[in-house]
Amino acid sequence: MDSLIVFDMDGVLAEVTESYREAIVQTVKHFTGQQIERDLVQDYKNQGGWNNDWALSQKIAADLGVEVPYNVVVDYFNEIFIGENGSGLIQREQWFPKPGLLERLRKQFGLAIFTGRLQYEAEITLKRFAPDFSFDPLLCAEHVTKSKPD
Repeated sequence: MDSLIVFDMDGVLAEVTESYREAIVQTVKHFTGQQIERDLVQDYKNQGGWNNDWALSQKIAADLGVEVPYNVVVDYFNEIFIGENGSGLIQREQWFPKPGLLERLRKQFGLAIFTGRLQYEAEITLKRFAPDFSFDPLLCAEHVTKSKPD
């Protein structure tokens, strides 16, 4: 195969409004006591440079007057996003590709994923929605020295 189609996961293969975006909202509320709207999350995302949802959660909390150590944000975020054995908000994700689409594409192209997710997060979603399908390569956050958007 000479041609490769590279997919991102969030917002391309997986609908993440009820998973990652909701985890940001819940994390901010947990630390600040303030309920934010998802539109606010999108406003930050539109500014660019906020691909890391842990850092974004920390930033929004700080902008609301509450400084939280990064590792504390990460731990809480993951607790609600991943949950116990992948039972958290990640289970709210929906799969965008219609049945058969990826199989048809694979007949003509190699298929890969480049994502800002950590590999174990990507694998939870892939095992759920595409258990018999492989993407090669699957490049995740821990596989690169410069994170998105670089």
